[in-house]
Amino acid sequence: MDELQSHCLPTLLKLYIYGLHGYFVEVTFTALWDLIAVGNFRLQGCSSIWSLGIYGSCGLALEKLSKKLRDKKVPIYFRALIYVLVIYLWEYTSGTLLRLISACPWDYMEFRYNFGGLITLEYAPFWLLAGIMTERIIMGRLEQLRWVGIGHSKNLESQSSSANGFASTNGLIKMKRND
Repeated sequence: MDELQSHCLPTLLKLYIYGLHGYFVEVTFTALWDLIAVGNFRLQGCSSIWSLGIYGSCGLALEKLSKKLRDKKVPIYFRALIYVLVIYLWEYTSGTLLRLISACPWDYMEFRYNFGGLITLEYAPFWLLAGIMTERIIMGRLEQLRWVGIGHSKNLESQSSSANGFASTNGLIKMKRND
């Protein structure tokens, strides 16, 4: 199989991956927050199904923004600050839209530096870390993956990985080597 028969992951698959990643991180974060804030050792995190779409779509937007910023050689510390602003804008906008149908699952009114209960500046360090980790870990890995159509896996297995620059395949997705 030549390079032209494999391509980047489909947008819907990346939406799903970003959504699941954000959902998992949120559940973990809320569990740890309860542990630290109130001593809850049950580690029961919480989230909402709405979060899957919010994190998924924000991840896709950050991916496109990240590529443009990296192409322009914007330093990581500036990119990270831009990511925080985009995340806050995304959270505020999605929260506002969800409030229109009485479905917003979060309310930050108890925080000192909140804006309408939809965002809180107390979370800025966490969003900064989340933006950097998403770029460096999640986006970095997704950029290495290539989608291969069903029916091409036999051709892939017979080819040398050194010839096409990919290290392994599971029949549908190949991982690009970092040589």
